[in-house]
Amino acid sequence: MKKLFQAKLFYPCLLTFIFILLLMLTIPTGCIYGSEGDWFSQHVALAEQFRQIFYETGRILPDYTLLGSGSNIYDISYYGLLRPDVLISFLLPGISMKYIISTYAILEMIAAINLCYFWLKRHVSASFFAFLGTLLFSCGGFTYQAHHQIMFVNYLPFLFLALLGIDRLLEKGKHTLLVLSLFLLYLHSYYFSVSALFVCLMYFLYRHSPSKKGWKNREFGTLFAKFSVSVLLSIGMAAVLLIPTGLDLIFSNRQASGASIALTKILGTNLSMNSLLYSGYSCGLTLICLYTLLLSIRRKSTRILGIVLLLCLTLNFVPYILSGLLYIRYKVLIPLVPLFLLLCAKTLEELHQAKIHHNPLIFIGCLVPIVFHDSPGTVIVDFLLMAGALFICHMVDQKSPRNFALSYLLLAVFPFFVFLTINKTETYITADDNRQNRVSQETLSDLNFDRNYRFNYLTTPATTVNLTAVQGIGSTNLYSSVTSSNYADYFYNMIRNPIRIRNRVALMTDANPFFSYLMGIRYIQTKPNYLPLGYQIIASDCDSSGQKTVIAENPQVLPIAYTSTQTLCQEDYRQLDFPYNLMALTNYTLISDSTSACKDNEKTTTNGITPLEQTWKDNYSFSSKEESLVTIPLDEKYKNQILILYFDVISPNEDEVTIEINGTRNKLSGKDAPYPNHNDCFTYILSDADELTELNITLSKGTYSISNIHAYTADPNCIGNNSILPFSSDTKKGNAILKGTATLKETGYFVTSLPYRPGYQAYVDGAAVTIENINEGFVGFPLATGTHEITIFYSPPGKNAGIFLSLVSILLFFITLEREKRKRL
Repeated sequence: MKKLFQAKLFYPCLLTFIFILLLMLTIPTGCIYGSEGDWFSQHVALAEQFRQIFYETGRILPDYTLLGSGSNIYDISYYGLLRPDVLISFLLPGISMKYIISTYAILEMIAAINLCYFWLKRHVSASFFAFLGTLLFSCGGFTYQAHHQIMFVNYLPFLFLALLGIDRLLEKGKHTLLVLSLFLLYLHSYYFSVSALFVCLMYFLYRHSPSKKGWKNREFGTLFAKFSVSVLLSIGMAAVLLIPTGLDLIFSNRQASGASIALTKILGTNLSMNSLLYSGYSCGLTLICLYTLLLSIRRKSTRILGIVLLLCLTLNFVPYILSGLLYIRYKVLIPLVPLFLLLCAKTLEELHQAKIHHNPLIFIGCLVPIVFHDSPGTVIVDFLLMAGALFICHMVDQKSPRNFALSYLLLAVFPFFVFLTINKTETYITADDNRQNRVSQETLSDLNFDRNYRFNYLTTPATTVNLTAVQGIGSTNLYSSVTSSNYADYFYNMIRNPIRIRNRVALMTDANPFFSYLMGIRYIQTKPNYLPLGYQIIASDCDSSGQKTVIAENPQVLPIAYTSTQTLCQEDYRQLDFPYNLMALTNYTLISDSTSACKDNEKTTTNGITPLEQTWKDNYSFSSKEESLVTIPLDEKYKNQILILYFDVISPNEDEVTIEINGTRNKLSGKDAPYPNHNDCFTYILSDADELTELNITLSKGTYSISNIHAYTADPNCIGNNSILPFSSDTKKGNAILKGTATLKETGYFVTSLPYRPGYQAYVDGAAVTIENINEGFVGFPLATGTHEITIFYSPPGKNAGIFLSLVSILLFFITLEREKRKRL
């Protein structure tokens, strides 16, 4: 038995087996290691987007995506641009991306678990305590994110490699492992790199504390310089990702930051310890880690590290700073987990060896979270189980390896239940889930879509928001942590598309006729009974369950690019209220007031919009414990008309409110939403390809009221700009976004529905022209009479500088590597 326990690979194999067993206990039969929600709609779909772009352009590092009506590729770089599993997927076109992502996540967790063991083993004399610390790691609540928000944890193998790299730097003066592991860490999750670098710095100072020999110690200065150079080299090598992404964050000026945070909260404290305990959105550990952390502060060698870690858990400004001043979210502390486990393993071993002793006051102090934690019952159970396990550890015969091991393994019982509780409550994706491919690629390819228009999915919008139907055809939708602020403002505040989910980050449209016309949404995938006005079915397909899905076309929408002579000044446009502005947007090209082409057409901009006579009360209140359905019949006068409704929503208890009308859903997020949408005015723009005969309303449960109700009809025959001439696109564009010819019979504008942002360059007949922000947020420019060759390129700001810095850093890395080799010789 003793020899078996001392075998080098026994514990790693056992840890791997235990983790696989945990997965088998939590993942339902027929499901894969991936969750309903963002994992499916973002992590899988956007990785597939990278693969599609590679097949279309042959470029591993593209500039542009057709999602979001045309976006900087670095808008979605967080979701796997240059990540190894995504790059590997380019070689596996026949394998679904969900299988690649889920398999890679499992392999990463297994790698992290084994690396955690080998790293902890360096700090304890008995391998068992490295095993125990790693077992606590395997059962951590944060592991929930491996199948949910994968970037919260997918860097962990490389963080452990970086910590081993620091050991190697201190012991042998070699920095290769440290540089490469940090480089790979950035490629997997640059958002968590700030916290990871903070962990590396703390670990470096802990391993080579200058207090032992004095700050003036020359050896420390040399090693710290090597450490700093290694970090800078790793950052430089990843500059091709980091610099353009950073500039994109600045120029886009729109992130999923949630609500503004009061200064009092930033400077406040957190005594609930939910930053450390149980949750899948924090470190997800248990009270044994808190107890050993507090005990480690009494030990001189770990005192400073223990105090710093305790401050990280209790002072709100720490996660606020580590998250880039975005919010106070404890997920940013997950990279600190290795250090908590280091102190835990060392402290438990020294307790076993009687080098240190239990402290009753500290032990009782672990009850403090009961007063502040959201789930005090969980803390009490955890405390009692910890007390019982430590008592048994103290009482059993420590000379017996079996008794010794079994007694300390009791400390992992509650973490085991934490893992099961968090992970078994998740909704996993079934292996045969077809929501992202209800219509086969063969059917879509055979339709030969015109690439001068767009294709939107109206079926299951939350899962299809980040899909493009076939290569070369774009979508107006995008769900990413970063999007263009101008486009998002146009999407929700000007056109008033409904806000379907709890945040405003996801840009997913419903069947809005005005938006469809302006953005060139010629093709849609929808249900047969949800066909908007102007669309006709051109194909259909049935899945294995017999559910029918159709592809529909509306040839009357605008192309992505065209010329226009019918213009309207922005000042005149901004005097129009909603919904009169919608008709103006479709009738005119909005241009800057300073241009000579500005024409006064204000008198005709409100044609086609008619307010309805009020036949409803000023206020309606609802209070129900269950979802309710209401059907309101409509008069014949709504036939072939667009119905526009909007009203204010008030939730006195700040609970979530959802109201769906004829398939168009609006949601007001509740007080606990991490990224509240502030959607207190619900707007519905409704139409039907046959006729609008009734309103089918679904009201969510809860107590709320609606007021300030407005209703209008819009004549679809009044939608349109009669002066436009379509852009004739070349079949071969090269790296250009648009390339072809445009014609004007009189001086006017070249107009696109490409969201305006830094990075575009336009050429007319080979000569560069200045791009203007027209139509309240889109790319365009004046154009003279005649036929012209037009070319528009896009280059992400900072990309060339990033490539240059990466190449220089890689060269410097190999130079330092060669110097290390020469020193060995």
